[in-house]
Amino acid sequence: MWYVIRTFTGKEHEICLWINTCVEKRLYQRCFVPLYEDVARREGIGHIFIRKMFDGYVFVETEDPAGMVEALKRMPMYTAFLSVIEEEERLFLPVKPEEEAFLNSILTDGMMRVSYVRLDQHSRVKEAIGPLERYIDAIVKVDKHHRRALVKLPLFGEERTIRFCLWLDTDPKLELIEAEKQRRKENLQKTLYKAGDYILDTTGTFGDLPMEVGEVYPEKNCLKVKAPMFGSFIDVEISMDDVVLTRP
Repeated sequence: MWYVIRTFTGKEHEICLWINTCVEKRLYQRCFVPLYEDVARREGIGHIFIRKMFDGYVFVETEDPAGMVEALKRMPMYTAFLSVIEEEERLFLPVKPEEEAFLNSILTDGMMRVSYVRLDQHSRVKEAIGPLERYIDAIVKVDKHHRRALVKLPLFGEERTIRFCLWLDTDPKLELIEAEKQRRKENLQKTLYKAGDYILDTTGTFGDLPMEVGEVYPEKNCLKVKAPMFGSFIDVEISMDDVVLTRP
């Protein structure tokens, strides 16, 4: 289970390093400080900076919170497990399953990455790739200029405003985002075209006659079609970007 360790703001990474260096590995599975990719807009394009998601919070995954508390007593700086006293007994409060699920949904290796978004003319999110994708319906504000989308969700016992940082088509290309765009494009194309369909070439190279699709190559973004040439039909490959579906 996940537990939260409170400490002074600015000491989170020191606490995490001390635990990962000095605490017996049998007491916990992992310890981390959630981070996020912040975006600052300079000269019209986005630049990424790494920041802490929650000031004063360190997360530890353990099945022995009492053992972890004993280990933390040796730490030379302030720490405290989130806990309550019930009937004179201290109970350590784990992160709720739904909260853990939320954090798992937005974090990759402990970091929330930027979300690529496509906005309409009113700066509403029409499409997202990344952590924001699952929470589009919970957006309360989009600030295109500052590359922010604010989402309100219940977290750690209260309603919190979570800031998702945005990446636009006008920003430099990011490998992970471009790879996901390509994957989705290929998946869409797989549903658009199949053997036996008829297409028109929009470039005019093969005239305006319908051509039958023989094979689909999504990995190459092309189709093999039977094209009219020299009074007969031959197999040629044509880019999916240059065709539209039609009837025979």
